[in-house]
Amino acid sequence: MRYNRKRHKTLKILTPKFIQTRTDRGLGGDFHIGTDFSVLREKLNCSQEECEIIFASLFTNEEVQFTDYKVDGLALTKTGFSAFSDFKYIKQNENLIKEWARTFVQILIPILALVIAVLTLLLKTNSQKTLETKETQAIENKLLLIQGSINKLERNTKNLQTEILLLSKTNKDSLPKN
Repeated sequence: MRYNRKRHKTLKILTPKFIQTRTDRGLGGDFHIGTDFSVLREKLNCSQEECEIIFASLFTNEEVQFTDYKVDGLALTKTGFSAFSDFKYIKQNENLIKEWARTFVQILIPILALVIAVLTLLLKTNSQKTLETKETQAIENKLLLIQGSINKLERNTKNLQTEILLLSKTNKDSLPKN
């Protein structure tokens, strides 16, 4: 990515010489006046190895030519001027960023969907457990009420049986003896 920006900057550095050569001297598109390598390295703020990587692509695309006329460096061609004015390398850089972002999003969306699905499942499971706990508690409360009612009925039954026994004893004692 950064090489594309530096390629554009190289073309930008070479453009004034290209325009000057074409307007002042009336030379055709095949001219040999350019900018020295040391000036290019200094303005691009990069090492010789990086410059060679940057310049190789420009040379391969015939956007620059090597020159040794008055300076040992590079000169811009018509193709290079067109690439500069069309922002060729800036657009390539933007396309790289778009592709990276697209790839990133294509990876990120399924991961986020999976995370959301897992969270939803966990929340649903927790709410189901809470619901089951509430239902269980309600059933336990009903059972306690029923057990309390059964215990009360058993006590009442025992009391009635005791009263019946007492009454029957009292009635036996009160009956006349023959």
